[in-house]
Amino acid sequence: MILVRFPCFFLLRRVAGLAISPFALLVTVGAAAAPVPKDASSLAPIPPGSKSVEANRYRSTLSYRATLAWYEKHHGRNGHRLNFETLIDLPDIVASHATQKDARFPYVGVNVSEFEGSVWIFIMAR
Repeated sequence: MILVRFPCFFLLRRVAGLAISPFALLVTVGAAAAPVPKDASSLAPIPPGSKSVEANRYRSTLSYRATLAWYEKHHGRNGHRLNFETLIDLPDIVASHATQKDARFPYVGVNVSEFEGSVWIFIMAR
């Protein structure tokens, strides 16, 4: 059994025996398909060794957990908190999102996901 922790207004659906939150799926797909107006090199820090795939989209060389830890540690050093919330936690797909509420930063959020054996980073411009 897969445990997914969401507030009660996120109704879970069963698809092929897996519990998927429609809201979490919509946010993840929407973030991946959304047009991005700026170049990510000026938006947010990226873990060392990450490769640019498209504008504001990167493939991390670190594992999923190590990428999340890198972001939390990097922002913790600067005195800013960046807390990731798990959106999807399935055997083949894991996705987390962190919102940057400080208006001094040129991005509003960071999505980190792992699927097909790769870790992906999506930076959302302000």
